Amino acid sequence: MKRLLPVLPLLFAVITGACLWQGNGRPSSSNDDADEQYLGAFAKGWSQGLPRMEGPNMRLESIVLSPGKRFVFTITMLGRVQSSSAVDATVRARLFSVAKQNYCHDEATQKVLKRGASLETRYLSKDGQLITSVLLTAADCK
Repeated sequence: MKRLLPVLPLLFAVITGACLWQGNGRPSSSNDDADEQYLGAFAKGWSQGLPRMEGPNMRLESIVLSPGKRFVFTITMLGRVQSSSAVDATVRARLFSVAKQNYCHDEATQKVLKRGASLETRYLSKDGQLITSVLLTAADCK
């Protein structure tokens, strides 16, 4: 799982770039329909060119805006980590800490979170089994 941590900044850079590309000049609105449209535009931008390799052992499969304004990033781990038993509480806490550090200080991501969205990253094994997931909300960034 230690191989997973170095690629998180790369994933963060990809997401941030898409946020900046999609998010400039968008008006703010508390209307749920407007929020869904705004967030849908982010999902569309983030999903372009997927699936793609994000490192030697990590493939970003999809980014989907799910019900409840939850962005779900699905990543397949192609290396040694192939089960949740390889991921202990310390690794999960570290993944959450890295996500929080990267996303909570990013202006473009803040725009998405302020609209009530959450960001969930799901890490899957080669055979599609969930290894672990990390969920980040606006409350985590306060």
